[in-house]
Amino acid sequence: MTIRVAVVDENEIFRRGVVACLDDNASFDVVSAWSEPLVGAEAAALSRTVDVAVVSAKAARDSELACALVVCSTAPLAEAEDDRVLALLPRNGLTSEQLAAAVQGAAVGLKVFRRELFPPQLDERRLRILRLLADGASTEEISQCLRYSQRTIKGLVASIQIELGSRTRAQAVATAIRSELI
Repeated sequence: MTIRVAVVDENEIFRRGVVACLDDNASFDVVSAWSEPLVGAEAAALSRTVDVAVVSAKAARDSELACALVVCSTAPLAEAEDDRVLALLPRNGLTSEQLAAAVQGAAVGLKVFRRELFPPQLDERRLRILRLLADGASTEEISQCLRYSQRTIKGLVASIQIELGSRTRAQAVATAIRSELI
């Protein structure tokens, strides 16, 4: 079964990238691509011809599409008060595999929400520790720099790892960089 897809995104480069990713997969038929949110008769007509629309946050908010939506956003978007939103993905670092999986899931009614889209809000002290970790500082060096005990630094690093869902310091730094925290 081929999934019919529309793409609605005001950023031409991102829109073309999404279309190219979906065109490379035989499971999808990209029916149309639009730069502006669709309303009225256009939205109703397109909704009848597609299974899923891959849209920007603006298009999700402003369009009147009645089909399943896969929203690609750089900023947090309130989790679906809107029943049309079945997938929420980050624009930064999005892979074609992730996009394809989200579109396939949305086509059958599954909800997909990427945790990285909603990075935790770390206080300035934890961000400073992350920056020092990214620079390769040891617990002792961080302790001296910030004038906290090594025990306090170890506890703060452990809490950072928990908040970022990381098993190691390196993974915490990588997650912070991908999430644009540091």
